[in-house]
This record gives sequence, C-alpha cells and structure tokens, in this order.
Amino acid sequence: MVSWLVLPYAHAAADGVESVRLSIPDCAETSGAQIRKLVALELASRENIRLEDSDVGLQASLRCEGERAVISVYDPSRAEPLVLEMQLAQTRREARPRLLALAIAELIATSRFEQAPKPAPVTREVAGAPVPPDEPANVFSVWLGGGVLSEYEPRAWPGTVAAGAALSFGPIALTTELGFDWSSKSESNVVVRARAASIALAPSLWLVRGPIDWTVSLGVRLGYAWLQAASRSMDLTAGSVSGAFLAPLAGTAVSWHFAAHVYFRAALELGYVLTPVRGLDADRQPLWELKSYRAGGVLGVGLDL
Repeated sequence: MVSWLVLPYAHAAADGVESVRLSIPDCAETSGAQIRKLVALELASRENIRLEDSDVGLQASLRCEGERAVISVYDPSRAEPLVLEMQLAQTRREARPRLLALAIAELIATSRFEQAPKPAPVTREVAGAPVPPDEPANVFSVWLGGGVLSEYEPRAWPGTVAAGAALSFGPIALTTELGFDWSSKSESNVVVRARAASIALAPSLWLVRGPIDWTVSLGVRLGYAWLQAASRSMDLTAGSVSGAFLAPLAGTAVSWHFAAHVYFRAALELGYVLTPVRGLDADRQPLWELKSYRAGGVLGVGLDL
C-alpha cells in the first residue's frame, strides 16, 4: 500500500523553507510507516526541509521489488529526477528502516543542494552608482637588471646593475632600488676610474595593470661616488676624491608578465644631481665630475612574491 505522510506546515515558501512530500510503502518486509517516521525525524533536524501535503516542491518516493529498493526525488525545477537504487539482501532486517530513511533524507538534501542557485556577484553601490571592483591585493615584487647610465661630465655611458623591490597598495606602490655603476676615462697623462653606489626611494603610480604593467614614479636617489686617478707621468701625482650626492628623479617602467609571477622589466630614469662630486686636475680645473643631469635605462627580470 502506498501512503502519503502529511505534517501540518503552512507557508513553507514564504519563510524560505523547502516543502517535501513523501510516498513510502512497505518495503522488503519493512514497515513503510516506520520508514516515514524516521525520515520525518531526519528532516526535522534539517532547518530548511519540512514535510507538507502540497504538490508544490520536492516529492520523494520509495519503490520496492523484492529486496531491491529504488528511491526517487522529483524536483519541479529539474528536467530529470534523482534516482538511487539499493540492494537490501545483505542488510539485516532490523537495520533496513534506518538505512532507507537515511538514504531518502540524503537524496532529498542532495536534490535541494543541487538546485540552489549560485550566489550572485556582490556589488556595492554608492548613491545609486555601481562601485568599481576592489583593486588587486597587495603585491610584493623584486627585480634584478642591468643597463647603461650617464651621470658624469664629460658625458659617457658606463654600465650599471640594479636590484629593486616594490610593495603595491592598490594603484600606488612604494619602490626602492639599489644601483652600482662603474666607468673609466683616459687622458694623455692620467687614467680616471669612477665608481658609484646609490639607493632610490620613490612612490609609483600604476597607469596600467594586467599582463603588461606601466608605472610612473617621482622620488629621490642618494648615493656615494669615488673618483680615483692613476698618473702616467712621473711628474704628476695622482689622487682620489669621493663624496655623497643627492638627485631628485622621475622614472617610468613597463613590465610584461610572461609567466605566473615572473616578468620582464624595462625602466628609464631621469634625475638631476644637486650635490656634485668633482675630480680636478693639477691646475684645479674639472677633470671629471658627477654633476648635472643623470639618465639611465635598465632591463631585467622580476618576480611577484
């Protein structure tokens, strides 16, 4: 005999509770009433699943053929019902009601879970206007590169190496870079070698973010330069001079992310040395000076951490 279990429950849809109707007959020498009672207890423990006598909502049925049980859950929003087939031959008779009740309750819960719509994307509005998505999370990156630099008078383009790091906060990044460059100059009576080490500090602004990034920055570079002369004449005595320098700077950099967290970086920098370092000849005339405009370009590779 097929019977329906009805529990008094009203306005299920109104308060967000899913209604379920059961059709459970006796099965494999197991009382349908006992199975229904256990199903009701299982569903009662689930906050949003109740039994109701309405045709609206989920419908669960049990069909038995000998010791084979078939459970079906029909959902109006689904094209096909969920079906579970169980063999009861290896299950003790006293355990069958509990086993079938659990299976029915779990299949109802599965159908209800699968029909739940995906949550809509959260959008925030201010005064009726949509707010743009949040900026990318903070990113810390490091890079290493090499290039050329011009900072001495008379002008030359010595080599330079640089290592830098940046910590981004949305569209703004704080960047720092360590640089080291070297150069030499030959005169008839003297050879001058120059070395300079410096650190740049600059806030940067992201103009473009994506596979290709573009930033611009304004900041300052602090450094220390060494000028050392070697005489080619017995009549001249050579010496050395060193000193600190300060140069406000403007820069721009373009990065291409060719792999996950790895990128190529090309950067240009232009500055002006406010505190020059001068090397003088025997007549106290400028021989070589770190002064005036400072310009350089660096190519390198970076890593987002």
